[in-house]
Amino acid sequence: MKSICCCLGALAPNEREREQMLLSEHLNTILEVRESAVGFSFRFAPDPVRFVRMAEFICLEHRGCSFLDFSLEWHGGDATPWLHISGVGGAKSFIADTFIRRECHEH
Repeated sequence: MKSICCCLGALAPNEREREQMLLSEHLNTILEVRESAVGFSFRFAPDPVRFVRMAEFICLEHRGCSFLDFSLEWHGGDATPWLHISGVGGAKSFIADTFIRRECHEH
C-alpha cells in the first residue's frame, strides 16, 4: 500500500516555487471538475502552451507526492484536454483539498 504523504524536500527551493506557481495556474484555469471513485478529473481550455505547463506541473507534483497517479490526455476528437489525478486510501481527500479551488469544492 502506498503511503499518503508528500516529501517537501524532494524539490529544490526554486522547483517548489515553480510548483506553487503552476498549482495556482491549475486552480485558476479549471473549466470543469469531475469526481470519480478514486480521484478527480479536470478539464482545461484547448491551449497547447497550457498543456505543456500542465505536464511540467505533473512532473514536479509526482516527485513530491509519489502516492498520486496522474494522467494527462487530449484526444484528437476532444476539444479540450483533461488532467486526471487519483490515488488509494485517503488520497482522494488530499486531491480535493489540494487541487480544487475551495469555492468549487464547497458546492
